[in-house]
Amino acid sequence: MAETAPLRPSFTVHGAGDIAAVVDTAAALGAAVRILSAPGASASLGPAWFARAVQAPLARARAAGIPVEAFLDCADHAGEAMAALREPVPGVIFTGAPEAADKLAAIASAQGVAFRIDRPVSHDLAGCSDPAAAVRARLAAA
Repeated sequence: MAETAPLRPSFTVHGAGDIAAVVDTAAALGAAVRILSAPGASASLGPAWFARAVQAPLARARAAGIPVEAFLDCADHAGEAMAALREPVPGVIFTGAPEAADKLAAIASAQGVAFRIDRPVSHDLAGCSDPAAAVRARLAAA
């Protein structure tokens, strides 16, 4: 869906360490951020893993008063997006057929799950030896 909140820096994460680095660094700097799983990560990580991996970091962000969004990328796989909504994860990216997107968006809305049909531009943390430093640098440049 279209941006509904002010633009915030987005980071593609590849594991729990990346998630913690993004959230904890953003909280320390008082910056709102968006976490994105790797493209199509729902097929490999699964919604249950993602939901658990973001749960504690998102709770820390809420306690610090820092807005953080977290999205599991389901690519064009409607079944995986549905599984993510059943979990539920905080947010879903689905880039498949518009008819399926409309139905999934309605379900997401009813459940209070953020839903997007596009993948925002993001800073990919793949291969970063110090993800917290990469997040600090990106947020300083924003």
